Amino acid sequence: MCFCYTKTRFALAAKRQTCLPRPLVAKGEIERNLKEAVMEDQKIKTEKLIRSKGGRPQKKIKRCHIYMIRLTDLEQFTIATKAKNAGTSISDFFRKSAQKAKVVSRLTTEEAGDMRVLAGMANNLNQLTHLAHLNGLLSVQRNCRLLMAEINELLKKIIGDDRESDYR
Repeated sequence: MCFCYTKTRFALAAKRQTCLPRPLVAKGEIERNLKEAVMEDQKIKTEKLIRSKGGRPQKKIKRCHIYMIRLTDLEQFTIATKAKNAGTSISDFFRKSAQKAKVVSRLTTEEAGDMRVLAGMANNLNQLTHLAHLNGLLSVQRNCRLLMAEINELLKKIIGDDRESDYR
C-alpha cells in the first residue's frame, strides 16, 4: 500500500469512517528533502574518494625499469650466496651493489702504450738482474738504477691518473 496516492487515503478513510488524514509532507517540502538527499549522497561519494580504500598504500617511488642480464651458473650461485649472506633478496643486492660500485673506464691508447713500455722495462730489468748474477752486482748497478728511475716515473704517471687504481 502506498499512502502517497489520494485514492489510498480516501479508501482508508472510508473504511474507518473518519476524516481524511492530513498529508504527511507538504508539496514543497518533498522537493527540498529530495535535494538534500541528493546533496548528502554527493557528499558521501566525495568523502569516499578522499578516504582511503584500505589495503597497502601506494609507493611514492615506483620501480618501473627492468634490466635483464645473463649469468653463468657460477655467477648466479655466487650472487645468490652473497645476497643470502647479506640477508637481502637478489634484486636488493643488485641495487645496493650498483649504488656502491666504482666503475673504471678502459685504458686509452696512450695508457695501453705506457703499459707495453712498462712491460718492456720489466723485461730489461730481469735481463740486468741475470747479468748481475753472472758478472757481479757492481758492473750492472748503474744501468739498474737508471732503469728503476724510468719505471718509477712511468708508474707515477699511470697511478697518478684520476681513475681508481684498485683494479689495475
